[in-house]
Amino acid sequence: NAGHVFKPGKPPPHPLVNVPEVLDLLGVRRDVDGRHVPGCRVEDVARRAMTAKHMALMSRVIEHLCAREGQLWWSVGKGADGVERWVQVSLQVREVNLYHFNSTVTVAVTAEFQCSFFELVADGPVDPEWYMSHTWGEPWCHTTACLAQHRRDRRYGEDKGIWICATANNQHELATAVTSDPTKSAFYPAMTGAARGAVTVIGESGMLFSRVWCAFEAHEAIALGGERPYLYDALTPLATTDGDIEVVRIYDGLLENESSFYKSRAEEKFSLKVVRAALDSSIKDCASAVPKDKEGIIAHVEGGKGTRELDATVRSRFLVGAIRALWKDKGALRQAEKTLAVMPEASLSVISIDADNNAPTGWVGAKLVPHLPQTGTLVNLTLVECGLHDSGAQALGRFLQSNGALKLEFLDLEKNMIGDVGATAIGKALEVNGALKLEILNLRNNKI
Repeated sequence: NAGHVFKPGKPPPHPLVNVPEVLDLLGVRRDVDGRHVPGCRVEDVARRAMTAKHMALMSRVIEHLCAREGQLWWSVGKGADGVERWVQVSLQVREVNLYHFNSTVTVAVTAEFQCSFFELVADGPVDPEWYMSHTWGEPWCHTTACLAQHRRDRRYGEDKGIWICATANNQHELATAVTSDPTKSAFYPAMTGAARGAVTVIGESGMLFSRVWCAFEAHEAIALGGERPYLYDALTPLATTDGDIEVVRIYDGLLENESSFYKSRAEEKFSLKVVRAALDSSIKDCASAVPKDKEGIIAHVEGGKGTRELDATVRSRFLVGAIRALWKDKGALRQAEKTLAVMPEASLSVISIDADNNAPTGWVGAKLVPHLPQTGTLVNLTLVECGLHDSGAQALGRFLQSNGALKLEFLDLEKNMIGDVGATAIGKALEVNGALKLEILNLRNNKI
């Protein structure tokens, strides 16, 4: 393969699969003459969202090919001369990612029809319930494990669609699918349309935080979340000692019927390696294979929320979600405390922490409260069993009193150590700041 130089957007030299056999595995129908034909044609790329059934077909092909002795997959390797070339590699199921599947399977089986993978296997259009933000390098079995967990957690059926760029875009017409103006790219309507939100699958390397397109998708989710209910959920697959996959998550707000205690305990399990990558993330440091793409994305972000608010929001979301884990690691906690400096610029609607009395003494009142978001986006603030004393309550009172743009509706301070002095400070703040429309204030089980 030494002569086959890799060029973005160009197919590999030749197929490595038996195309008719794979089409049969995918359940692609045949016409009266016995020729395979795509399941549908869907002009609107935004309506090419994958259901659980469609994803299972991909997994079926991967398992079948990996079980075959001598089966090779297309990959891209860099030689001693630094030039990227097509190479053939032998893979196990747990190693096959979307790069491998796309170059080895999708390009080959859709070549005759010049269609997207979705159009090959689907019966008709599927609107996206969710938009997936991810890097292609994550093993497909890890991605599907995360999405299956997300379906269970967010309670949407297997017939609901998740929009995935690799399967929605026609891999033979990528020039129109991905453009330097991100709002003109094929995925943009899928993300900003009727979807409930973006589900982000982050490999344990944290590589996603170095990709400018992923940073752009985070920006759009945050911007949309300020206009309507739009969620930004993150999941990471962790390999267990027995070879299984454990999916951990940091979700946007609370799940249906979920308590702050359960949320905090669940998100405490999130990968610290990923969190630390998030805490260091900056869109201006992100990489792009095409320099003009990055220029267009940065310009778009600066015209919206701005790069500072984007960076602050991404960092703060992972800091708050994984706070209980950060408290247990001194190095990670020092990194988190540096991140707190930018939290006032973050767009967060929910901060929900149930510390179960595990917070370092005085930390929440002295470190977190003085750096709460000043952007006016905070609606729900839950600090349960966080060791808040009167001094912390007074700091919270100053935050409530001085933030005229605050939209806070729910404030839960149960099971702290707030006395009369702290309660008075909060009460005074609510009296002075007439713009506050607080609906629920919970001060039960304090020292008032």
